[in-house]
Amino acid sequence: ITFAHQLGAGRFGVVATLRGQANQVDAQAIADQLAVLLPGYLWTVEAKAWSGGGLLLGGYGTFPLSEKLSFDVKAMLGFESVSSPEITTTANYMGMESWSKQSSSSASALAYLFGADLKYKLGNKLYLITNVDYIGTKADFKDVEALYSDGTRDTTDFSQPVGTVNITLGLAYRF
Repeated sequence: ITFAHQLGAGRFGVVATLRGQANQVDAQAIADQLAVLLPGYLWTVEAKAWSGGGLLLGGYGTFPLSEKLSFDVKAMLGFESVSSPEITTTANYMGMESWSKQSSSSASALAYLFGADLKYKLGNKLYLITNVDYIGTKADFKDVEALYSDGTRDTTDFSQPVGTVNITLGLAYRF
């Protein structure tokens, strides 16, 4: 959800975005990498999705291309909450099976967004919008727990850069 407010009669304004998304994990790619590292084992990986959401604030500029079409650019800063996926890895070697399960964890971090929009005026207050946004952050996860099939547990800290390109199509209403 995005709210934009033009400052005066000029081409610039302020913008706020409340956003959320989920991204699937390519579990087969993880299993393939483990098979390269430890050949001879049969690997299976199950993973839930990464998820994130946040509030970002910034500025934008709008540049008319015709009477009905305009091009906007925006830059924003804010905070993003990111949740890492729960990942279960199972190794089978000569009929013996072992597994590990990494718990999901959440972290908040400073985030930035750069984007560009095309707006087409459909009516007096209604617009068709398509945009491309790049959102980036670096989440620092603390005390992420892992449980192993032999009953042991441990915790680890890790940093994960997160960057996504989002392409959207929607409607905008001008109040």
